[in-house]
Amino acid sequence: MDVLILGLDHWIQRHQDNVAERSLVRQSFARGIRRLIEERRVQVVAEEAGNDDEVAEALQRDENTWAALEGRGPRRIEPIETIARTVTRALDGCHYTDIRPPGNWPDSRTPEYELAMLNAILLNTVNAESVLVLCGEFHRGNISRALAGNGRIVEDRDFNWVREM
Repeated sequence: MDVLILGLDHWIQRHQDNVAERSLVRQSFARGIRRLIEERRVQVVAEEAGNDDEVAEALQRDENTWAALEGRGPRRIEPIETIARTVTRALDGCHYTDIRPPGNWPDSRTPEYELAMLNAILLNTVNAESVLVLCGEFHRGNISRALAGNGRIVEDRDFNWVREM
């Protein structure tokens, strides 16, 4: 199995705000992963995303805090599926799986969190010949080494590589 791992900043994954510069980056991201899926014949996109409702709730808490600090009313955050999920939904032959471990993880930088992600990747991609893994940049190196240690052919890149394609 060939695996391409892209390390991301999580704000890239969803159209969660109206910041013009971020919107352009997200549009570029959508085009880039679609191109990668098509060119590499990716069969599974495994993304560290989380439940859309839970993510929206967390973003709403952050928004409420920032709005108060900035002296403005908070904007309403609605659940939004990830860009990768939207892209894979439109493509035949490419499946999507969320590899973010369920539950409340106060610190996602723990080895247990990454082991749970690794297990989700291995479980949900067992029959795939080509996989695209989207995870936080912090996890990219560890997940890459772990998959290579499990006999996978791994290439890992940061998000800027996709933007430069």
